[in-house]
Amino acid sequence: MNWPAIRDFWDRDLLHTLIAARRNWIWLTYVGLLVVVALASIAVVGPMAIDKVASLDKWLLPDWLISYEAGFVRRGFLGQVILSVGSLFGAPPQLVVLTIYLAAFVALCSLLVLTFAQVRQPAAVIALAFAPFMFPFEARSAPSVLHKETLFLALVAAVALAFALRRPDRKPWAVEAALCVMPMLVLTHEMFFLYSPYILLLAALTSPGPARRARIAALWSISAVCFLASFVFHGDARITASLCLGMARRIGEDGLLDSCLAEGPMQALSQSLQDGWLVLSNEYGREMAQSLPLAVFLVGLAFLPLLPFLNRLQISRPKEMQSIWIWTIAAVVASLVLFPVAVDWGRFIRINAVATGVILAAVVARAQKEGLPGASDSLHRSLGWAGYLVFVATYCASWQLYHLATLIGPGYAGSILAKAFP
Repeated sequence: MNWPAIRDFWDRDLLHTLIAARRNWIWLTYVGLLVVVALASIAVVGPMAIDKVASLDKWLLPDWLISYEAGFVRRGFLGQVILSVGSLFGAPPQLVVLTIYLAAFVALCSLLVLTFAQVRQPAAVIALAFAPFMFPFEARSAPSVLHKETLFLALVAAVALAFALRRPDRKPWAVEAALCVMPMLVLTHEMFFLYSPYILLLAALTSPGPARRARIAALWSISAVCFLASFVFHGDARITASLCLGMARRIGEDGLLDSCLAEGPMQALSQSLQDGWLVLSNEYGREMAQSLPLAVFLVGLAFLPLLPFLNRLQISRPKEMQSIWIWTIAAVVASLVLFPVAVDWGRFIRINAVATGVILAAVVARAQKEGLPGASDSLHRSLGWAGYLVFVATYCASWQLYHLATLIGPGYAGSILAKAFP
C-alpha cells in the first residue's frame, strides 16, 4: 500500500476540503439537516415498512416482485432488477425491496427539505411542508407505506431542486436525465406515465429552443411506447402462476402461493383491464366520491400562502405561469383515469399535491433569486408570526388524508381528543 500517496492526499486534498467546509456554516447546516431528515425518515417509516415486508403483505410485496421471468409483462422491470440484485449478492428479495424503498423515501424527504429551504420566505411554504399529504402522509396512513410512487416523487423533487439551483450560465440537463429514467419507472408502474406532465412542466420552465423541444419530445415518446406496451402485454393466467410460484419458492413460504393466486397484483395481471371500471358502482366507491370535494379543498389550503408569489409571477412572467397552469391541469386530468379503476384515491391525490407543491416551491425560489418584484406573504404579514403558526398548526393537525376509505379523517388533534374523551 502506497502510504506516502495516501498521506499526501489527506494533507493536500481531503483535509483542505474539510477545513473549507467547516468555514462554510451553511453547508454544514444543510448536511446536519439532511442527516436529521434521513434518521427521522427511517425511524418513522422504517418499522412500518419492515412489518409489511416481514408479514409478506399480499398486495405490496408481490407488486415489487413482478418480473420478466415468465415473459414481458407490465410492472416487471423493477422486479427483474430486484431479483437480479438478490441473486448477485445472495440477498433475499424482501431485503432488496426494503432497501430500495427506504433509500427512495429518504431521498424524497431530503430533496423536499432542500427545495423548500431554497425559498427565502419560509412562511410561504411552511404550511405546504407540514401538510398531511406531504411529510406526515406515511406516518399517519400506514397503507401508503412501501408503495412505488416514492420513486417517481423523488425523481420529480430532484428535477425541481436542480431547476431551483441551476445557474443562468449552465445548461439545463435534469429534465433530459429524468426523461431517460421515466421509461424504467413506467415499466415499473404504468400510472407514472400519467404524471409525466410534471416533468414536461419543468422542461417548459427552462424555455427550451426548437432543437431541445424535439429532443424532449423524443425522450418522452419512449415512455409513451412503454405505457402502451403495458396494456398490450398486461399478462395472463400462465404468467401469474409462474410469477407466484417463483416468488413463493424464493421467499420460502408455501402459503404465499395460494394467496398470490387468489388475490393481489400478480393475480390482477391475468384479469381484463376493463374489470377495474367497477369501483364507482359500489358503496365503497360512492363513499369515496362524497369525500373527494372536501379532500381537494383541504389540500388546496396548503397552497394558499403561495398565492401572493404566484400573483406576482402572473404579472411579471405570464408565459411561465401559463406553462404551470397548462401542464399541472394536464397531469391532474390524466390522473383522473386512475380513479374509476382503483380504490387508492388518496394515493393519487397525494402524488398530484406533492409534485405540484415541490415544483411551485422551486419556481418561487428561483424567481426570488432572480429578483421577483414586490413579493410578500400577505397572510403571514396580516396574522403575524404567532398567529400564522397557530393557523398552520391548526390546519395540519386537524385533518388527515388517507390512502383509502373515506379519504379524509381526523388528524393528530382529533386523535388526541378522541382518546381524551372516548
